[in-house]
Amino acid sequence: MRRALGAGLVTLAGACTFGGLAEYEIGECNPLATKADDPCDALNADRDQSCTAYLCDPNTRRCALRPRDDDRDGFPSGACGGPDCDDQDRDRKPGLTEWCDQKDNDCNGVPDDNVDAKTPKQVKDIGEKATDPIITGEDAPGMLGAWVGAKSSGGKCLFAASLPAGSGGDGCALLADETNLEPRHPFARPLVGGTAALVIATSPCTPGELLYRFAGSGKAGKATLGCITAGASLPAFAPLGVGDQGVGAYYEVQYPKRNDPLASCAGAAPAPLHVVPINDAKSNTASLSAPQPLAPDATSVRPPLVLAAGTRALVASPAGADVGVWLVEPNGGALATIASATVPGLAGARAVSGFARADGAAQQVALVAEIGCTPQKLMIALFSFDAAQGTFGTPQVAEVAAASAGFQTGAHVAWQESSKEWLVTWLADGPAIRSQRLDASGKRVGPATDLAGFVGAKPSPLGDLFLLKASQSTSGQKLELWFVPGACGQT
Repeated sequence: MRRALGAGLVTLAGACTFGGLAEYEIGECNPLATKADDPCDALNADRDQSCTAYLCDPNTRRCALRPRDDDRDGFPSGACGGPDCDDQDRDRKPGLTEWCDQKDNDCNGVPDDNVDAKTPKQVKDIGEKATDPIITGEDAPGMLGAWVGAKSSGGKCLFAASLPAGSGGDGCALLADETNLEPRHPFARPLVGGTAALVIATSPCTPGELLYRFAGSGKAGKATLGCITAGASLPAFAPLGVGDQGVGAYYEVQYPKRNDPLASCAGAAPAPLHVVPINDAKSNTASLSAPQPLAPDATSVRPPLVLAAGTRALVASPAGADVGVWLVEPNGGALATIASATVPGLAGARAVSGFARADGAAQQVALVAEIGCTPQKLMIALFSFDAAQGTFGTPQVAEVAAASAGFQTGAHVAWQESSKEWLVTWLADGPAIRSQRLDASGKRVGPATDLAGFVGAKPSPLGDLFLLKASQSTSGQKLELWFVPGACGQT
């Protein structure tokens, strides 16, 4: 009852050896791994001064002798005649988007030059056959772009690229050896030492099964709940600040019934919201414990919100006629619900997103809710939250965008520390990404602004805006990751 608020070593099977180095047997490697997490580097003990080194080949996922690239950013070292101006930092390479970090990101000799906070910059072309793109994370450089793409050898896999650097994405990050699966609805997150994802697989299980995958730190975690007869869709998860644990959430409904957030909205029947503990999240022994129900009647058409709160997690979702919030904590392989509540003023919500910022000893949480189906309106609820005590404060609720303002879907929010404001973004007619600034109480500050031609966005606390652009090509829809840097000089 809720009360109202007032990829590293993957396998050793069939491993190869490298001339005279029979003591090293390296199976599949992860082309996104750093040098510290790349098992191929074990072959370079006698090559410290050489301009060639064993690296993970993104096409074969096997160790191969290649031009030296210590930071694994795809550009050989400048000390060996390559174009990389700093081979120890993957955030510095030719052609990289410049952003405000006091570094020469694009290797043109000038740090933080040509940074215009109003000018979008392309950071990654993710191709013409990519599907299910998503941007996740709370702040650069921990942001991640992920998508489903086709393997050259057949089948599908998950790709991922760090943002704003755009590093990675040229080799399968996850599901690389599982060509029998049809991944959909990926929710990927960067973890220390690697990349993890919750994803729905619709083949061979048509209704959907929940998978967890981790690649990095010399490990490859794999876990699954198996085929769920009632279906599974729209997963989300957050790593917790204790051990290698995480909390995932998903809706028990068949994937085709939640395939499109706009088309699915009007016919979205209530479906159960489940949470699931993720154990040993960065280990070869990663596992998913039995799922636990939080609400029987969620009508969301986008993933639930899962925010880490120390050793606990805050989960939010449309539930019944309102929006529910739950505080959960791992307890002996299960999840204990510490507290729950209903957020008033958000009746009819079909999706929520949110952000938590430090507010003294507690936190202030912002929930943005997409209310109703087309035409929709966008609301924000702000409330205090004490994870240690398990208490929620009385929310302030305000309208961000009226139903007649061309609102579609994909709302996100982040606190902007430099201006002490909230920034809300969403997809509007055009298509365009619309941004609205709000003061600390949720009141609109100035008019909304549009960036035409973009179909997805996620803001960061530094004022950066990460964007998804879609355009038509001769082969279909082309998808690109873009970036609008925050203004230099702001603190």
